Amino acid sequence: MTRFLKVLRSKVSMNAKFCRFQSANHVIKTVLVDKLCLSPYDCKHYILPDGIHTLAFGHRSIGE
Repeated sequence: MTRFLKVLRSKVSMNAKFCRFQSANHVIKTVLVDKLCLSPYDCKHYILPDGIHTLAFGHRSIGE
C-alpha cells in the first residue's frame, strides 16, 4: 500500500525530515527540518462519506 493511501485510510498525518541550507549573517549552515508532508484532511474541499471523493465548498450537491 502506498504511503498516500495509508495516510488517507488511517486518518493519521505523516511528517518528513530533510536538510536544507540556511544563511544568517552571510554564514551558510545546514538545518534539519521536520514538516508535514501528507495529511488526510483537505481544508479547501468537502470530503464525501466514502473518504476519498471531494467537492469544492459551495457545490450545489452539498446539503445544508
